[in-house]
Amino acid sequence: MQGFPDDFVFPVPKSQAMKQLGNSVAVDAVRICASSLIDYMYKLEQKNANNTMKSSKNKGEWTELYVFLKLLHDKQLVLANSSLEETNKIFQVDKVTTLNIQYDYYLSENDDICVKNKQTGEEKIVNISGLLNKHVLQKLALEIKNQQGASFEIPEFELISTQLGISLIKGGNSNQKSDIVLDIQNKNIKYQDNGFGIKSYLGNKPTLLNASGNTNFIYKVKNLSPKLLDKINAIDTRTKLKDRIATIYENGGELCFDRVEQTTMAYNLDLVDTCMPKLISLMLLEFIIIAQIKLMTI
Repeated sequence: MQGFPDDFVFPVPKSQAMKQLGNSVAVDAVRICASSLIDYMYKLEQKNANNTMKSSKNKGEWTELYVFLKLLHDKQLVLANSSLEETNKIFQVDKVTTLNIQYDYYLSENDDICVKNKQTGEEKIVNISGLLNKHVLQKLALEIKNQQGASFEIPEFELISTQLGISLIKGGNSNQKSDIVLDIQNKNIKYQDNGFGIKSYLGNKPTLLNASGNTNFIYKVKNLSPKLLDKINAIDTRTKLKDRIATIYENGGELCFDRVEQTTMAYNLDLVDTCMPKLISLMLLEFIIIAQIKLMTI
């Protein structure tokens, strides 16, 4: 019942073996249940295929869909310099997908795209020549930029995405931070299933970090008498964080960066630059101590 082979030998007394059997995981049963669950989810998605997209989205969500469509059309990723000016460095895009959709979109030299179901392996060819061109993409970008309100509808967007079978569903756990997943290559290097974040100026200025429990920076308090801790923690003003830190420094203490709380966040910052966690920790501290300044001036 638990899936052990007939010749499996327990090197313990029978009474202990029965306890271990009872506490073991029935791998075969879990595999069958998981397979059935995946099949059901796929059938449910097929049944609700026409209703998976919300008709109303915010600018960030529409921008993700716009980037998806633009990559399908352009078939390339152009790199920029620090001033966001295009360079002559280009990656060819071979595949486009996201973590939360059912299909991989394989690009070709012509206007045909191979749409492959991730679960079943089923493939179909879609020709995008009648759906996407530079004029359509420019119009869609302008629609996003000019819209007002927290969320809005863009019928033309929905028409194109429906014909392509694209439904961007928000969600995923805290480790799924990739807005889009690509296979890209140039003459020197090749990446497969590489995740990218999407930052856009079509709406408000993009943020580097979105404040949450996943972006906490941990500091150690040094050179402060333990007798003052209760007094400082008792500060409960409207600006208690700033006031507590000010009291620490007024009494000869200081805050020293210790670590980024979440290992995933720390790892991603280290990928950018090993000094990035330290630099951001100094910026955060400076911002809290001198709250009236803007981060852009640091």
